[in-house]
Amino acid sequence: MTAAPKGADLLAAAGITPEAAATPAAPIPGTEIIPPTWPALLEQAEALVGQMEAAGRWQDSAERLDAVCDGWGALLLQDPAAKRHQGQLVATLSQHSKAGHGPTKTEAKDYLKAGAERIAQQVERVRAADRAKAAAEAFTAPPFTVKGWDPERRFIYYQVVASGHVGRLSPPGGNGSSGLLQLAPKGWWETTYGGSQGVDWMAAADAVIQTAEGRTFSPGSRRGRGVWIDASRVVWHLGDRLLVDGRPCGVGEIQTAHTYDLKAALPPLERGLQLTDAQGAAVLAALQSVGWSDPAAYLLLGGWCVVANVGGAMEYRPAVQLTAQWGKGKTTTIQLAVIPLLGGLVELLSNATEAAVRQRAKGDALPVLLDESEQGDSNGRTRAGHLRLMRHSFDGRTGGRGTAHGEVSEQRIRYSILAAGINATVPEPADRSRIVTLTRRHLPQPEWEQAERAISSAITPEIGQALIRRTVHHLRTLQANAVTLARAIERRGDAARNGDCYGTLLAGAYLLRSTEALTPEQAAAWLDRIGWTGATAQDGSEPLNEGVQCLELVLAHPIRWMEEDSPTGSISLRELAHRALAGHQSDAELALGRHGLKAYLGELSVHIGAPVTGRWLLVANDSPGLEKLLSSTRWAKGGHRLHLEQLPGAVKPRDARRFPADKRRRCTAIPWDVAFPDAGGGDD
Repeated sequence: MTAAPKGADLLAAAGITPEAAATPAAPIPGTEIIPPTWPALLEQAEALVGQMEAAGRWQDSAERLDAVCDGWGALLLQDPAAKRHQGQLVATLSQHSKAGHGPTKTEAKDYLKAGAERIAQQVERVRAADRAKAAAEAFTAPPFTVKGWDPERRFIYYQVVASGHVGRLSPPGGNGSSGLLQLAPKGWWETTYGGSQGVDWMAAADAVIQTAEGRTFSPGSRRGRGVWIDASRVVWHLGDRLLVDGRPCGVGEIQTAHTYDLKAALPPLERGLQLTDAQGAAVLAALQSVGWSDPAAYLLLGGWCVVANVGGAMEYRPAVQLTAQWGKGKTTTIQLAVIPLLGGLVELLSNATEAAVRQRAKGDALPVLLDESEQGDSNGRTRAGHLRLMRHSFDGRTGGRGTAHGEVSEQRIRYSILAAGINATVPEPADRSRIVTLTRRHLPQPEWEQAERAISSAITPEIGQALIRRTVHHLRTLQANAVTLARAIERRGDAARNGDCYGTLLAGAYLLRSTEALTPEQAAAWLDRIGWTGATAQDGSEPLNEGVQCLELVLAHPIRWMEEDSPTGSISLRELAHRALAGHQSDAELALGRHGLKAYLGELSVHIGAPVTGRWLLVANDSPGLEKLLSSTRWAKGGHRLHLEQLPGAVKPRDARRFPADKRRRCTAIPWDVAFPDAGGGDD
């Protein structure tokens, strides 16, 4: 038995406003009866139903009486039959109200029979009209968003507004819910598409399909956690919530052409203080103390940590290749400095394949760290995959991968990557302007202990989270400074891509010390202040550990040589190098040049610092003869360069040098007594 309807509920069901309810009614046509005002009538109805329930009579008809009370709204339809029945009903209610008792079962049957069917029809008409109106209004703002068809029109994608969950379903049909309950609870469908026979699932499915028409959902438009630019707004996706230009917003509530996925919640990074200039300067000083083969390396690593936190919002995302001799601090640097500076929000993946990295990232723009990214694994397939990820990440291109089901899985890579490895080459020249190689220099134990104390004091996860807040808050300044510094680097003679790469990293480093926007003049002055004269790592590749072995292999290589003091018909490149330095034979210089080597006595200009003078063995970074010599070794495809750079005293000349019998090439200059430690000065 239903509960007695309340007056306010009946007024709402009848569509009567409070003002109209208080207006005296006109006489019922054909009678002299003047109905009481709506509130009075409703009070009588409530009392009547209450009496019937208390008396336990007419229990089987209470629901129908409730419908009759709702049917008073049929008067609004100006239906004569409804009005006539209304008069009979009012009269009956008035009589019983005066008598002080409820109707008998017979009396109830009589007046119900007189017009119940007609009123039921009118009530259904009212309710149908209300449902249609409600459905139209509700579907303009349902609890889900229809994102559109996939390109093959096999699935319709949707997003639940309240949770932000993104899903897909096959085109729904009319036989049952057909997955529509994934979009909204049953109650919403009943309210919006309910009828006398239940939910009209056919109409509901048609509405979903029609809404999807004209919309194509691209999986590449999905965005995971991280910082993004969306129609000039800064959107910080924290997993289960968004900050849009600093204001909280639900994951599914933002008005956008993109789709922000519901993800595992990140810590409350938005709460707390920002990093100060003094704290940022301390971070740079701690990074510098670690020891690097390149004086600017600490700036580039610090800059990468800044940019990596907002990779999704940056135009370019340079990758960093961190290298060091085995056991000389590569992984320690990551654990003590890099991970804390990223707020502890990144997981270090060791020896992970390209597919594994893509699977773990899943649309996020959070930093990715790859340890043990080595050239020597499984014919280099894993390393090649890492290089491909770095290449795609640099400018945010979409990568398509086939699935086991014959589908194409699209993922736009907008996360910053740092890879660490010992034997990690970058064989393609085009990649060397996207990937910056930074090499740790081995420090004596006392120096390392001092550096470790500086890092522990200046770099913590709390400092990293404060850095993230500073970076997000000053994102526009970071973006502007990246462009300004890129153009300043280009004006010094570097290629445009080198400008984009190093300008972005140096802008990150500058944000650690200041949040001011740089003018072109200030950018040039700052580059002078840090001693920047060119892209210091643009050919990046590989570390020490095997530099001596590599050089020994090269210098021991025999070539055909027919003369009296070479009875075997061959001579080593080592012997030819000594002859060339002594100036004895021009043929020796030509033979060395064909193999990417040159003996040199004199001054060399370097990227940072004053020119250096001495005796040098120059080794070309890329040379057909040298590549052929090393083709079957682990130093192939330019892998020798970074190993040789780590030899004591080795430098990178700022300008390309001419090699006899070849052309001008970038090279590594190795001190003569390092290349030939047992040669007694090298003058023989």
